[in-house]
Amino acid sequence: MVEAMVRRMGHLTASVFLVGITACAGAAGPASVTGPESAGEAPSAPAMPASPVPPTLPATGTPAPPPAEQRPAEMFLSHRQVSSEGQRVALAMIPAAGHILYGIQMDLEHFDGEAWEFFAPVGTALTFWERPGNVHIDVDPDEVVYLDIGLSASPDRPGELEWVRLLALEPGWYRFVRSDGGTVRAAPFEVVDSAAPVGPDLGSEPSKGTTLEVSPSLVSGPQLVRLVPVGGGPKLAEGDVVVERAEGSGWVEHARVQPDVDPDPVVGNAFEAALELPDLDAGAYRLTATDRDGTARVGYVFVGGLVPAGTAGGTPSPTPSAMVPPDPGAVVDPDGMTVEIGGQRRDLACGARSHADYFLHVLYDTEEQALGSVVDDPGRYERYVTEDGAIHYGLWEDGVLQRFVELGRRDGRWGVGSVEECD
Repeated sequence: MVEAMVRRMGHLTASVFLVGITACAGAAGPASVTGPESAGEAPSAPAMPASPVPPTLPATGTPAPPPAEQRPAEMFLSHRQVSSEGQRVALAMIPAAGHILYGIQMDLEHFDGEAWEFFAPVGTALTFWERPGNVHIDVDPDEVVYLDIGLSASPDRPGELEWVRLLALEPGWYRFVRSDGGTVRAAPFEVVDSAAPVGPDLGSEPSKGTTLEVSPSLVSGPQLVRLVPVGGGPKLAEGDVVVERAEGSGWVEHARVQPDVDPDPVVGNAFEAALELPDLDAGAYRLTATDRDGTARVGYVFVGGLVPAGTAGGTPSPTPSAMVPPDPGAVVDPDGMTVEIGGQRRDLACGARSHADYFLHVLYDTEEQALGSVVDDPGRYERYVTEDGAIHYGLWEDGVLQRFVELGRRDGRWGVGSVEECD
């Protein structure tokens, strides 16, 4: 059943979290792998202040890029300049119109003074992987293997924050590029001749268990955000979250904010906390919180400048909301072991033999659409709600629970939290 489910999910148009591995082509020979299991390289140098604005900096002896195109800039990038010794950068997709689906792969291009030329394939990393994304220099693009992950973005819901560790590059102009059906979405930046990091530190390769996922990571003003200790807990401790702003060559404390460490979870995540960000000036911010094991957890949020050039109006940003099911349906008994659905008692015992997390990466207008994105026969599943408010759809055969899907809501839309296969 697990294999069947993986095959099904591997062909979804709107893919969800991790569904398999896809090669760029069937080339023979050793492959360079990018994703949470890829081999790490030496940690990169720290990074500089964030800015989503395309480079307009003074000349530094390198060719200037061609004049800015009169079209929206649909990729947020945290840097306008980076050190020639390399450093870590963050990016996110912000399409000017419509809803887009994409993966972690993209291209790095170099400007030769006249035109942009392909330079190297890139595989990004998501925050909760606690690993760097990679630029695959001197590797045949046909031999790079990417994890098959479906991400999504729309004008009012920027995509997931992605990370790339840039290695040492010759000074000049470069850009990250994603192309889709003739639409080119790019973010240019300049590599400057500097042995020292350019600007404050966005970190290098994260140590396991020290990362704080902030959602959303791109905001435009006072904003409620979710804080999730990566790795499944422990929960955050009572105490202020330190908010620092990138200034000059370091981080300067800007505020201390008390989080709600026991909010209503978005997808039944018992480890998340909620934080009301104050009104912040545009820039990059580092959030540091302590978990109940005494470990400092670090996350990042970028404020302002999120309306693509050439567009009008305000700067909408996603707002996480607690899951509020419109119809509770069947509710699990207090003992957590049984549920009554349609007058029939169901056993909830599930010796899970496989578990897949989807983290609401793709959102749908209805529960039915979200459920149908991961199962072939949604009509056979029965709905129930757990004590913590999480919505489950279970599949029983001969009275025995075979599989259940956990759904959640974000911004009024539905997504898949996880799928469990039962013994």
